[in-house]
Amino acid sequence: MSNIPSDLKFAKSHEWVRVSGDIAAVGITDHAQSELTDVVFVELPRSAARSRPGEACAVVESVKTASDIYSPVSGEIVELNKPVTDNPALVNTEPYAGGWFFKIKLSDPAELNALLSPEGLQKADWKLTKIWGRHDNNLHHCLPCLWLACLDVSEFLFWVLGDTL
Repeated sequence: MSNIPSDLKFAKSHEWVRVSGDIAAVGITDHAQSELTDVVFVELPRSAARSRPGEACAVVESVKTASDIYSPVSGEIVELNKPVTDNPALVNTEPYAGGWFFKIKLSDPAELNALLSPEGLQKADWKLTKIWGRHDNNLHHCLPCLWLACLDVSEFLFWVLGDTL
């Protein structure tokens, strides 16, 4: 987590966006790829598909598990990273460079304001690591511990309910 590029914004689910004009590249964090371990398959979304924040739009499979990739922003998929389907290990070796999944034309750039900064992501990960370290990576089984890790009620609700508030 120490080498997070400063130009990225993050969803709580560890997807990142790198914005250039009205286009955002989407990938997963170094932390997420390390939790997945060796990525062996990537299923990308359809080109020209429309996506909304929090909507599953791609899949990553590793030797350990399969995981949905959620769109951090809304818009139209305008480019796919075909090399990552041919060489899924790019997700592990270059999570912030060659391991991106797709580019999306932003339909609402204001949604970027709801994403975390690199510092915000590190703070959130530090708190969750305290909990996960004691509870086998399953927050939902220990809401009292999540409550204790949060600074106040609004932060607790943010982690439990997300953007549904």
